[in-house]
Amino acid sequence: MKKNKIHRFNNMASFPKDIKNLIQSISQLPGIGPKTAERFVLFLLKRENFRKILAKDILNLKNINFCENCGNFTKDKICNICADPKRNKNKIIVLAQPQEINVFENIHDYNGLYHVLGGLINSTKDIKDKDLDINGLIKKIKKNNKKTEIIFALNSTSKGEGTMLYIKNLILKNKNLKNKVKLSRIARGIPTGGEISYADDLTLRESLTNRRSI
Repeated sequence: MKKNKIHRFNNMASFPKDIKNLIQSISQLPGIGPKTAERFVLFLLKRENFRKILAKDILNLKNINFCENCGNFTKDKICNICADPKRNKNKIIVLAQPQEINVFENIHDYNGLYHVLGGLINSTKDIKDKDLDINGLIKKIKKNNKKTEIIFALNSTSKGEGTMLYIKNLILKNKNLKNKVKLSRIARGIPTGGEISYADDLTLRESLTNRRSI
């Protein structure tokens, strides 16, 4: 914990232990410091009904799983996208994280499937290819009887580029795979260093429409 957080927590001597504990817990959320966490807790103290709803919603997260087929969030074994017979099974967008699926679904211009890797190859954080669900993608290509378009939609960063190139080379080295796929990537509408999750609908729609072969 950073020194400024420790100092801030030391200034909560007048608060009961339960309040201090909740402030410390909330301050561990991304982008939330002790001062903001304190405001949240003081707000919750005044809103009993909202507090009950929030507690229930948090507890309900235990029902959320990852789709066995694509890695999307779901309450069932298979998510509603993979289970939809109307989806085009010959197109698969490859993403790093499950929340990025929602970004593409919001533009209502894509009717294919998805595959979530679960991250990006990152040597500084010791995330290797074996830590990602690359084998699941390979199995989908092998299983599909028709030619499959694999659309890479990874973050426009060195890690995203490196992960895409690794998977591309892995596929092209396999003679049985390279003839079964068309490899493409979304266009350069996403700025260098940008993340898919923060792209606006128009930029994402144009990037997908204007995707190019790799």
